[in-house]
Amino acid sequence: MRQGKPLAKLKRPPKEERERPYWKGMLVADIASVGIGALAAATIEPLEPNSYFSYHGAFLHAASLSGAIAVPTVHWSNGNEFGGFGSMALRLSMPPLASLGGVAVACLPYAIASGEFIDRCGQKGAAFGYLVGYAGSLMIDYAGLATIPRGVRHPERWYGWQIGLIDIAALGLSAGILYQGYRNTGDAPWRVSPVIIGTMGATFGSIGSPIVHLAHRNWIQAFLGFGARFVGLIGGTALTFLHMCAASGAEGDREQECLEYGALTGMLVGYSLGAAIDIALLARKPLPDEEAMPEQARRDAPRWQIFPAASAGREGSTFGLGVRF
Repeated sequence: MRQGKPLAKLKRPPKEERERPYWKGMLVADIASVGIGALAAATIEPLEPNSYFSYHGAFLHAASLSGAIAVPTVHWSNGNEFGGFGSMALRLSMPPLASLGGVAVACLPYAIASGEFIDRCGQKGAAFGYLVGYAGSLMIDYAGLATIPRGVRHPERWYGWQIGLIDIAALGLSAGILYQGYRNTGDAPWRVSPVIIGTMGATFGSIGSPIVHLAHRNWIQAFLGFGARFVGLIGGTALTFLHMCAASGAEGDREQECLEYGALTGMLVGYSLGAAIDIALLARKPLPDEEAMPEQARRDAPRWQIFPAASAGREGSTFGLGVRF
């Protein structure tokens, strides 16, 4: 029996037109965020000794907000602007909304049956609802946003590292201030360190970032960078209150605790949000035409050229050949 001809293989699209996943970079950012959450849980001083919900809230809200800053930066660094903003919106909105849903699921059936609402039930529902929302935002982010869309990307030059140097200088100055406070008091000022780092970073970044953008003749980005850092401080502080209280199921005395830690860490979170948008997304400019040429086209271009040359003067005319290489 004669076999038919094998099916022709489908031609793979060019590399620049393929969808390319970059979930590994996101995974590294999320693992680092979990480490930040563990550090926050290890350094928190809860108002209630051995309070499970205080440690639970500190770990979850620190990991969630750190991921909401770091993972969108990975999206933007891969040229996926929509994925970056979509990831940030998911990670900032889903955990608090799921926390409200957790309160409803845990408390409403008993409240309807008995006519009473128990505080402890609200704590558990809010805390574990936040955990479900955090996990859900990760799943949607990895499943739906972690690919570069098809199409040719416009080549750009990234100069965010220059703005990052300013933020590193602000971090170094903050470390010097904290060390001086430790020398004067003999106690590590952990509680005020987020406020000092956020203040120094916002001050230096709000001044230095527009200067770097203007040096690259990016006038619009200079205003946007300043605005991102300013709005980030306000929005980040409000979001930190919301996430900390939702993650810990704050009620009663614990409400004071979540407000206190939200205020202490809010400036650092807000400064980090603004800096991430400024460095990863705004610090870009188009390449000149010769640099924007694809690598293959540059390799195929002739290394040298011969062209006719002519000149005329008082003593006569000259004809010849010129070489360009």
